[in-house]
Amino acid sequence: MPAFTGVLEIVLDEGPRIAISDLKGDLFVFISVIAWSHYIVLGRKLILKHGVLNSTIYAALAGSAN
Repeated sequence: MPAFTGVLEIVLDEGPRIAISDLKGDLFVFISVIAWSHYIVLGRKLILKHGVLNSTIYAALAGSAN
């Protein structure tokens, strides 16, 4: 929740803007926070199921896959 609050603070810092060029960067930040929170939640489940070492190996392989 703190990450989401921080993103809202950044996005709304200068007030809501309508220009697409201004919102594009804000949207990327918001999407990255959502993706990171999913990674943390799903990663915890993976660690509990497969262990720390196997989960780290799976994450490294998935991250380096082309």
